[in-house]
Amino acid sequence: RNILSNQLQDYSLRFDHGQLWENLILSELLKTNQILKIHYWRLQSGGEVDFVVQDIQGKTFGLEVKAGKLNKPTVPRAVRHFLEKTKIKKMFILNENLKEKIKIDQGASATEVEFLQIQDFMKYLYKD
Repeated sequence: RNILSNQLQDYSLRFDHGQLWENLILSELLKTNQILKIHYWRLQSGGEVDFVVQDIQGKTFGLEVKAGKLNKPTVPRAVRHFLEKTKIKKMFILNENLKEKIKIDQGASATEVEFLQIQDFMKYLYKD
């Protein structure tokens, strides 16, 4: 990918940080034997959730990848819309620095949103 797009410069000089991180996460999801299905979710307006993942035990979780540091646990609008529509119980928002869990009340149910550093998600992914 990098050679084809002529993007061989230092990471700090690149403009495609988000795409690189999403690519890494997808690659790791495909490598693990714990994942059954991988999808994405997108609104007509363009908002999206990077990955909707079903593991081999039938549990489904959402995964949003943010290339950068987050100052506070803010859930993006597209992710909130996704959570309202799907009533999913677990959502990860991967980032460079923030580690925090919050609950989003969905009326009769609640979703746990976990902000994780990417390396901590890798530990979660390969926990078994």
